[in-house]
Parts: sequence; structure tokens; C-alpha cells
Amino acid sequence: MPVPTGYEHVTEEEIRTEQLRRVMRDDFESFFRINPPGKEYIYGQHTLEIINRLDRAVKDYERGISTNLVVTVPYRHGKSDIVSRRLPAWFLGRNPDAEVILACHSDQLAHDLSRKARECFHEQSWVFEQALSIESHAVGHWEIADHAGSMSATGIGGAIVGRGADLLIVDDYLKSRQLAESQLIRDRQWDSFNDDLRTRQAPVHITVICATRWHEDDLVGRALIRCDPDHKDYNAKAPVFEELRYPMQAEDGEWLFLQRFPESWYEQQQSNLGTYGWNSLGQQDPQPREGNLLRADMVRFLPDGEFDKLTAGARWVRGWDLASKKKERVKADPDYTVGTRATIHKGVIYVDDVVKGQWSAVARDKIIEECSLSDGQNTPVYLECVAGYTDAYDYVTRLLAGKAIVRKYTPIVDKVARASQFEAKFELGMVVCRKAEWNADWIRVVNSFPTGAHDDDVDSFVVALNEMIKMDDRLGIST
Repeated sequence: MPVPTGYEHVTEEEIRTEQLRRVMRDDFESFFRINPPGKEYIYGQHTLEIINRLDRAVKDYERGISTNLVVTVPYRHGKSDIVSRRLPAWFLGRNPDAEVILACHSDQLAHDLSRKARECFHEQSWVFEQALSIESHAVGHWEIADHAGSMSATGIGGAIVGRGADLLIVDDYLKSRQLAESQLIRDRQWDSFNDDLRTRQAPVHITVICATRWHEDDLVGRALIRCDPDHKDYNAKAPVFEELRYPMQAEDGEWLFLQRFPESWYEQQQSNLGTYGWNSLGQQDPQPREGNLLRADMVRFLPDGEFDKLTAGARWVRGWDLASKKKERVKADPDYTVGTRATIHKGVIYVDDVVKGQWSAVARDKIIEECSLSDGQNTPVYLECVAGYTDAYDYVTRLLAGKAIVRKYTPIVDKVARASQFEAKFELGMVVCRKAEWNADWIRVVNSFPTGAHDDDVDSFVVALNEMIKMDDRLGIST
């Protein structure tokens, strides 16, 4: 390689190093390709489009132009690698006096992503001739030596007082279907986005909301409708967000990322998710629910012999929804106490027995004791324990001492959100009941949820299986 005129004192290696530094500094795609998140990192059309759109956003920022961007991508398709693990390092390398805030559904996720961004910045510090601060380099907040620049990482709703955001990244703000279905959780996240995060933005800034969609009323949904002139909630003063949306399957039937996932994988995801989950998690186009939440018409009923054969070796749980407060037992249409014995076995939900009645507290406690003796000590008992039910839990614990393990179930979201995590299993016909007299009434109540007069059967079902889901991640979706 000939040495350019005037650079005779510079070695060829130094020239190549300087050329490499320049191209990595000037072009985000080059920086990313030379520093991929993994040795076997696979690129798709969508990943390259996202990388190049962010390149333009950073250069617009440096020219005094703000960008508000929504990037919606299915789970396991590389969105966080680009937006949260690599973009902050490149942005701060070019702008060492700027500030970055990253917010996720939890501190842990935010810190994990920030750690990777920090490692990338440190490893490639030679490109920008910058260095990490020795005094401040924790994963929750790290700074650039001899400059004002920094990156702060937090869970949504976390403390960011005193921090600024030239670049604000909100990545994976929801972690589960259960939380996504909670109006309370969605409201809290929207309030935190506006009151906590957007108030930290610099006059010229970049905002990137990066997500896999769970619900039409999530953070992305609310941001988009407020800048849509045709929507009733349009706000002319709201920031205008540009959306990059990447569904798993395009209108022409093509799958999004065949470079990484075969067609059979996509087909399996579509089958597992069911219609509602596919529209949101798969297609990034969540739709309002239609009809009843749980497809009780898809439930199968099996006689004793066949049912017992399929559930051999299963771990059973009995969940109780108690009508323990007096007003619930004496009103015109009293609530029911319901006890459901169920399990998740080899990915299928099995319901073995449902006991139900409008009993007095004394009669109710006797029924609970009889069920526990019949179920045996290997069937733990779960009781919903919220305000007004604590005394009943304490009493039942004493009542069943030495007869069964009694555990608390304390819900953190509403009934619909709790039940929604089972929706796909019902729709896919993966709920099986023992054929018995209680079947007809159970189907009627489940089929009418959540608009029916009573929801006790569904509540009991959820109490029984909620803890089992935590131990068995086969119902979960990792994003």
C-alpha cells in the first residue's frame, strides 16, 4: 500500500488504524459490524434498516434536529442489541458531553443492557479517543472521563433526578402478558414516561421507544395515537413519533428473519400464541379483545381412565377463591367459594376437580378440610390473600396444620390480567378436564368471563395455577 504524500513518517499500520477509526466513528453500521454483539451475529433486512435509521437520527441531533422514534420488533429479533447495547456507546463516543437515559421494565434488565453498552464503549474507546471515568463507572450510571457525558440505566418509575437525556431509550417496558393486561400498570408506565423521563430531555434530543408489542393501549400505542390527527385522542402539541414496525409475517406471506429462524419456527410461534397473542407479540399490531377471554368451547373432557393416564406423575395444586366476607355471602346473588384442583403437566393444563358452594364460614371451612384430606398432603393449598381475607388464611392454615401445606397467593394485577395468561392455552385446546358433574356449570362460568355475573371459578383456577407458572416457564414468552 503506497504511503500518501506528506505522510511518509506514518507507518502503513498507523494509516490503516486511522482509516478504521474514521469509518467506525463516522458510520454506525460500520461500527456495529466491527463490534457485533456476538461472533455469530446474524443480520436481517430489519436490523440493517434500524441501524441506518439510528445513524441518521444521531447525525440529525448533531445538526440540531430532534428525533422521536418507535421501533417495534418481535421477540428474539435483535432489537436490544442495536438500540440499547450498541447505540449508546457510539452516540457517546461521538458526543462525549451528552447524556443517555435507558429505562426498561426492571432495574435488572436496564443494568444488564447498560453493562454491555459500557463494555462496548470501553473496548472501542480508542476509536473516539475517550475513556470511562475511574470515579463513576457503575452499571447504573457511568461517565466519560474529562467530559460531562454519561449513561444512566433504571427501571421505569426509578429515580433519575439530576440526570439528563440527550438520548432517551425506553426498551422492553413490559415483561409479561399478565402485566400488559393491567390497566393500572399501563397507566403507571405512561405517567412515568411523561412525568419522569420526558421531563429530563434536552431541547434537542433523540427518543427511541423500542418494544415488542403486548397491548394496543401500551406505551407505544398511547404515543402513536396522540400524534395521529385522525384519532380522537390526537394532541397537536404531542411529539410526532415515526414508527418502524416489523411483523413476523409480511402481507405477502414472507417471514421476517429467515436468516436466523426457519419457517417452521415461525409457524410454531403462531400456533403457540393464539390469535390475540399473534397479533401483538408476532405482528406488532395488537387488537382489542373480541368476545370472551377464555375459549371454554375448546376444552376437552376425558373419562377417568384416560384422564388418569395422561396425568400420571403430575404435581397437583388446590386453589381456593373464598367468599369469606359477610357482604359477599348475604347479598342478593351471593358470591361462591370455589376450590379448583389443577396442574400444568407436559405443557397441558388439567383440571381434576372443582368444588363450589355458597356456604357459611363454618360450612366452608369444613369443605376445605375434607378436600385437603381427600387430595392428600402432596397437594398444596393456595388461598388468595388480600385485604379482608387475611383472617381466613390464618384460620385455614391452623385448620390444615399437619394435613396440607397452605400458601398465600397475593395478586398484583386485576382479574382480567391474571386470567389472560391462560388465553392461548384455552384457544389451542390445551385445557383438559376430568369428566364430572361439575363440568357444565364450570364451562358456563368460564365462557362468560369477564362479563358474567360470577367469576369465582376463574379466580380459583388462576389461584391454583399462578404459582405453578412461575415454576414452569412453558407458558411464558421471552422478549
